[in-house]
Amino acid sequence: MLLAAALLLLIALGLGLFVARECRVLDCVSGGSAAAQCGNVSPPRVVQKLPLSDAQELVIEGITAARRDAFVSVELSLKGRFWNESDQNLYVFIGRTPPAAPPASYALSSDEKYFSDLSYRVRNAVELPHSNDIRIGVMAPREAAYTPQVYSGDAVRADAVGRDAHVGVEASEHLVRLSVPLDELYRRRQSAAPELVSLTVATARDYVGFVDQLSVTDLAPGETKRAGPKAAEPVLYPTLDYDSHLLKSVSLSERDGSVRVEFETAAEVKDWAQTNFNFFFVPYPPVRGAARPRDPSKSISLPYAWSFYCGVYSPSRIFCKASGGSDFTYDEGYAERSELEGPAGVRFSALGGARYALELGPENVKKIKGERDAFALLITTGRDGFGPTSVYGWDPSRRCNLARTILGAAAPSAFPQTLCP
Repeated sequence: MLLAAALLLLIALGLGLFVARECRVLDCVSGGSAAAQCGNVSPPRVVQKLPLSDAQELVIEGITAARRDAFVSVELSLKGRFWNESDQNLYVFIGRTPPAAPPASYALSSDEKYFSDLSYRVRNAVELPHSNDIRIGVMAPREAAYTPQVYSGDAVRADAVGRDAHVGVEASEHLVRLSVPLDELYRRRQSAAPELVSLTVATARDYVGFVDQLSVTDLAPGETKRAGPKAAEPVLYPTLDYDSHLLKSVSLSERDGSVRVEFETAAEVKDWAQTNFNFFFVPYPPVRGAARPRDPSKSISLPYAWSFYCGVYSPSRIFCKASGGSDFTYDEGYAERSELEGPAGVRFSALGGARYALELGPENVKKIKGERDAFALLITTGRDGFGPTSVYGWDPSRRCNLARTILGAAAPSAFPQTLCP
């Protein structure tokens, strides 16, 4: 019995030494000085770099639609391939032309500030020659739990997703074939399929904007039709530079009760449509035994519970909140709002080149520290809707996550930190 207890103690001590020497849980802790560099920034801790496609691949070269029985089949010919679920989307809009129904438009975002921070032109909306009775979102070249998505009533919440959508998807080389259960989708709207149905297929870069579109109008039962001419030229977007997601330096400073975080990335951020910075402020020492929340993408666990969080979507679009010790949810209303009101006591600045600053006023610093005298800073960078490209402030490796889970009840002082002097 004593031998077993001694062995367990030896294992715990060894694990504790491993955590202390290898994991470096907290790399950046405030020291109350006017300015201080935080350590362990280089080399950056890269979590993932998702594959990127060329926007030209989504240029549409032709569409053929055939209406047979209760279905419409669509064959889409692209300049390239529909292969990358991380940044390629297809949309199908189905409706009726005038005088049966007025033309409609569909926008990916109604927040105009979203576009003011981008360095390139974005086609945010598609103008349809028909009504928008039904929208189908195809987010991957194959069926999955999250795709296809069918919207026939609510513009934000899908009626059916994945297998329940009953939409067939087949992608091969430059061709994409879709099978749409037309009668079933109109029944969900509590109406019969129209005698003449029209459809528009639009391609898009995920979380950025539309690339191209083509329409087939007034398709009758039993008929096969090709798309008419394009109403507008394709819009192409630059490929994301992943170096803009990698940190080169981080510094903290406190003055008159305010906090300033300055950081530099390996390349200037030129694509805010595909770049988010997430800042997590943790009271130091951290609360012992507190829950370990996940990041906004829900793909990784943070080492400690945060007291204050800021998500920077672009220099003029920022979301911040205090957790109150229990509410670790994030911004979930972006698809429904027309603007994002700036948080009080928070300012984000582009300082030139690849340097940036986040400033928090005294009212927010009090929320950060709580009853503590200091705080730790954690940062994740990445694309909206996906897991982080890189993290800063702790070691996110599986071995360290396992060690932190096993020793979750250990005193915070057992973990080392690189203090800002």
